[in-house]
Amino acid sequence: MDFSQLKRPARNTKPLDPIAIFERRPSLPNTPNDLWRGQTEALNEWHKNRSKSDVFIALNTGAGKTLVGLLVAQSLVNEGVENVTYVCGTKDLVLQTQREAAKLGIEYTLRTSGDFSNSLFETGKAFCITTYTSFFNGLSVLQRDYFPGAVIFDDAHVAERMIREAFTLKISAPEQTELLKEIKSLFEPHFKEVGKLPSLESAIDSPFESPIMASPNAVKEKAGRLYNLLVDSGIKNDANLKYSFNHLKENLEHCAVVFGYGAVEIAPTFLPLFNLPIFLRNVRRRYLS
Repeated sequence: MDFSQLKRPARNTKPLDPIAIFERRPSLPNTPNDLWRGQTEALNEWHKNRSKSDVFIALNTGAGKTLVGLLVAQSLVNEGVENVTYVCGTKDLVLQTQREAAKLGIEYTLRTSGDFSNSLFETGKAFCITTYTSFFNGLSVLQRDYFPGAVIFDDAHVAERMIREAFTLKISAPEQTELLKEIKSLFEPHFKEVGKLPSLESAIDSPFESPIMASPNAVKEKAGRLYNLLVDSGIKNDANLKYSFNHLKENLEHCAVVFGYGAVEIAPTFLPLFNLPIFLRNVRRRYLS
């Protein structure tokens, strides 16, 4: 038998060009027929620069950036990039993005809390749609166990605020009344020394008074005792506080401590973005705006 006459089975090569992905999509109800000019231009330019670490994709409001982001995400999955992650601002936006993906016939996995919605992401067959809160919290499963080879940051222009929330420890009454009292007592000598003890009392007790911040020197001096107070309160098991605490626990001396409106907030003065693995490692980051 002449085996040379046998043909190899045709390879089912998945397209990398996001426009080709769009053109090969299944015919489904409510699927857009064509890409708009702005979308086509954005996808072409991204495809030319797909190997770069950081690419900013800007479209006008209402110009269909979600569709662009989904096609970029699918292109990266087709390329074989591991753990492609699409990050949205809120759970509602996650669901909106999910609906757009379903219209296009693009497979996806959701994770906003708890488990993944299916096994596609874990097996490398689809990207994961999640929130900034889930992705950037101090105990993020996505960054710990499924570190992404590529991330699409949707609404990148508002991401700073959302990331800052993940790095802010807010201790308030009535949820953490005792811990709030202990932290207030810890800093009272400092405010008394600088003649601001009445301002501290007013800032915590009155919703109409301006917040007041402890001096950087006071925070540095009391950081060790502040850490002990937080740990002794059981913060590592607190569902509301443990995530941000994990970000801050080794850097409390570099944080701002602000009292006001029945609470104390502890947060870095500047976000340490370039100390985060997602911005340190060789990751393809795509910013949609």
